[in-house]
Amino acid sequence: MRRSVADLGNESDQVREVREELSAMIDGPLRYPSSRDEMIEWGYKYTRLTNCKKCGAAIEWWVTPNGKRVAMNAGSVVGHWKTNPGCFDRMGHK
Repeated sequence: MRRSVADLGNESDQVREVREELSAMIDGPLRYPSSRDEMIEWGYKYTRLTNCKKCGAAIEWWVTPNGKRVAMNAGSVVGHWKTNPGCFDRMGHK
């Protein structure tokens, strides 16, 4: 069955509704830690300090409560790839 552009618009509305429902289920909108203390309180674990291989900036590596590694700008709670997207290489973080 072919769908019209109008149908696609309705799907977007449905997706938005589901996101709003899920957000309400987890007690409000999704949030990210706003301080290092909050990261630790939420279960993030600091692992090491390194330098970015592309730009040389200092990076703190953390492990999220879900076990994912994340690179933060040193002394910050901002992801390094967010402030320096050119440093991220999907094929190996080079």
